[in-house]
Amino acid sequence: MKALIRKQLNRIKWGEMVADIYKQAFQNSFDGICVFNPQGEGLEINKAAQRITGFSAEEFIGETAKQALQKGYISKSITEIIIKTKKTVTEVISVRGVEILATGNPVMDENGHLKYIILNVRDISELNNLKLDVLLSIALRRKNEQLTS
Repeated sequence: MKALIRKQLNRIKWGEMVADIYKQAFQNSFDGICVFNPQGEGLEINKAAQRITGFSAEEFIGETAKQALQKGYISKSITEIIIKTKKTVTEVISVRGVEILATGNPVMDENGHLKYIILNVRDISELNNLKLDVLLSIALRRKNEQLTS
């Protein structure tokens, strides 16, 4: 009997450890992660998504993507597209003036119904700035080559 209880306690500890690993991975991911329910209401947002989008957890949780769109916080609702199509969507959108790359994935239950929407977000404004710098460098080099030829 004691061996059975010990085995059950070890399973509980293992389950708690795995849950903690997932929680830590979610909160400490470099990429922003947002979780929505099938109605488009925010359920959870990690620290990176808060930094990238400017939404605090208090603002995000319970707010719908449709409301954020209506308030002008977002330029397009990836979540609303997924609710309608049940398919993965990747788009460049503006969130509070910051250009981000957003990829949303539907999570389906065993009956094929939408259970969650997982949205990964990345700030691409810095990438766009670097791209602009490269293009300007190329233009200046070509201009200099024309002047010296």
